[in-house]
Amino acid sequence: MTWAALETIGETDDIGDLPAMKHIVTAIDGSDHAYKAFDFAVDLAQKYGARLTAVHVISDRPLTEGERRMAENEYLGDVVEGLNLGGLMESKGDPRLFARELLGKHGETGLRVRRAIGHRYLDEAKSRAHHKGFREIDTSVEEGDPADEILAAAERVGADVIVTGSRGLGNITGALLGSVSHKVAQRATCTCINVK
Repeated sequence: MTWAALETIGETDDIGDLPAMKHIVTAIDGSDHAYKAFDFAVDLAQKYGARLTAVHVISDRPLTEGERRMAENEYLGDVVEGLNLGGLMESKGDPRLFARELLGKHGETGLRVRRAIGHRYLDEAKSRAHHKGFREIDTSVEEGDPADEILAAAERVGADVIVTGSRGLGNITGALLGSVSHKVAQRATCTCINVK
């Protein structure tokens, strides 16, 4: 069903087979597709007076070289804060330099780095929602398999709808069109909307 179809239904108040929409879950991975799905979920939540939960899922695998560079170049302040390195200023000098060293040498920092980046993605999502005048949003960072964690979040909040993007930032972006969204749609007990 397209957004135009949803708008038409909303105008006539004949919602037909649409489920009640009291709580919507969506996933944010920092990709354009995820933010497009998020924006759609916000519009849907506003239209139907639903609550929205945005989830970011992190993995515990070692940081890839690309993630390491992204953390250094775009999110170093968040990484310093996420690794709680501020107190090292007196003993080690600039915590940003120490964070760069940690990123380069210690794979176990990956979880904290990903968590810091995930919070940044979710802050961006909240900002987008607030810009549209929507404030009924909760966020969470989870660890594990993305599909499993999205489904667990939907179960936890009693979601009526899960909105996902068609592709994300997986290791092989787009190679298996939205494998996470496909797994979610196959296993979900509620309605799923895949936004392209």
